[in-house]
Amino acid sequence: MLKSITLENFKSFGTRQTVPLEPISVLVGPNNSGKSNLLALARFLSNAKIGGIERAVEQEGGQDFVLRRPATGNGHLVLGWATEGGYYSVELDPLERGLFEIKEEKLRDAADKDAWTTPDPEQAAVHRTPFQHFRQEATQRTSSFVSICAPLVEASLVQLSLDALRADAPVVQSPQLGSSGSGLAAVLGYWRGAMPDRTEMLEAFIRSCAPEVENVLVKPGDKPGYQRLWIRQDDGQEFDARHVSDGLLCFVALGVHVIAAGPGSVILFEEPELSLHPPRIHDLVELIRKMAADRKCQFLIATHSRVLVDEFRDEPEAILRFRRTKDGTCIERASDLPALLDALRASTPGDLLQSNLFNVE
Repeated sequence: MLKSITLENFKSFGTRQTVPLEPISVLVGPNNSGKSNLLALARFLSNAKIGGIERAVEQEGGQDFVLRRPATGNGHLVLGWATEGGYYSVELDPLERGLFEIKEEKLRDAADKDAWTTPDPEQAAVHRTPFQHFRQEATQRTSSFVSICAPLVEASLVQLSLDALRADAPVVQSPQLGSSGSGLAAVLGYWRGAMPDRTEMLEAFIRSCAPEVENVLVKPGDKPGYQRLWIRQDDGQEFDARHVSDGLLCFVALGVHVIAAGPGSVILFEEPELSLHPPRIHDLVELIRKMAADRKCQFLIATHSRVLVDEFRDEPEAILRFRRTKDGTCIERASDLPALLDALRASTPGDLLQSNLFNVE
């Protein structure tokens, strides 16, 4: 599990910020305060793992969209995170032509048995850079790197698109549900054939919240080799993805994302409340809590929903307040702010969010 994330000069983050994390952390703050930029870290690292840092920077729009300007401190970009297994950080020096040079990497496991720092010719020969490292054959030393870095580098970012959810999905051998919800029909088709326990869990979850739904089905799409999502109601009527309501379609996709989460995985949600009826937000949070408890999954949820924030009234340590300052994004736990804790005793997190008190210094 991620215990914290440290950022300096990354997107809206200027002065170094260390963000403490819980099994479920809720990110609140006004638009442009930096919530999405924190979630973007997982996408940036995943792209760097696959194609290298230059390609990852390019996919974010270039150096000007990755490095905060004016940069603070020595102007370097710092990314780091701590897990139960140890800590990793990398410091990147911006160069001309939009490139970065890796100035230093540090890794230390929880027992201090496997620690290294680069650049060092001997260590570099073994460890490479973090983005090349994953493509190297595993050794006893590299296993510490993988166990510490994998939770964030392999995290799933969920930002649903109705167009993607309604699109037919190609039939493939090992379908994956995309960040936008693309591939939903293919994943459900695979579950129905190979993982009926997941299908049963999903349908039980949906029926508990939308009792009019009897089954989630998958049928051939208009084009050969494609599948389409269908919903069968308890009255026998069936509707395909093009005619299912926005809210129900999103609800199904969110349920699939949560149920598909493997043990110890990290899921990042960008405003999952969109299109959902308020009671269904409660049901979604309950499913997330179950996965966090049963599978030790971890969830970061960026939200503007007072209903969702109210689910964590008794867990102020789980609520992270984002503010934009002259030195960049500032993040604080509600539990570390005495004035905010006093306000929570007299009101609800949702009321404070609605009245903008979460953004008062």
